[in-house]
Amino acid sequence: MNKFWVVCKQVIRKNIKSPTYIVLLLMPIIFLAGFMSIAVLKNHTASTPQIAIVANNPQLQTALQKSDASGDYKVNSAITTKAAAERALANSRLDGYLNVTLKGHSVSAVYKSRTNGNVLDTTTLKNTVNTLKCNKLQTALASTQNNSPTFLRQLSFPQKPSPMLTVNSRHKKTINS
Repeated sequence: MNKFWVVCKQVIRKNIKSPTYIVLLLMPIIFLAGFMSIAVLKNHTASTPQIAIVANNPQLQTALQKSDASGDYKVNSAITTKAAAERALANSRLDGYLNVTLKGHSVSAVYKSRTNGNVLDTTTLKNTVNTLKCNKLQTALASTQNNSPTFLRQLSFPQKPSPMLTVNSRHKKTINS
């Protein structure tokens, strides 16, 4: 048994001196550290974007803030003005903000985001704005006694197609609905 340990010690001493043995021992540790850092980085960048919703109509703003986001974004309801949203965006407290403007029967929305912020898929925002626009048109149609053909034509066929949601992250992207 004593000879066995002598041979083991000699083999270990010989192998430790070779660079391939050192690399063989360190590679699992290096790979594990690499995979862990990639997972942490991916988890950090995949966090839910923090946005604010600003509107010129308080009821519309409240409705948008309370709409179901399905976990796509978190709404900071403490920010209610465009200036406050711009400051929070500049200080990196927000990833973006949605500015909604209501003019008569027209609803327009502009989403502005940071270039280094968490990315938000604007499909959910677009669907929410479209739903609220349809609800507003339905309310306008139900509340009016003036069901003249010109009024109905105005509701059905807008005079000019307008972009529903514009995405602005240092450059503008227009999403037509």
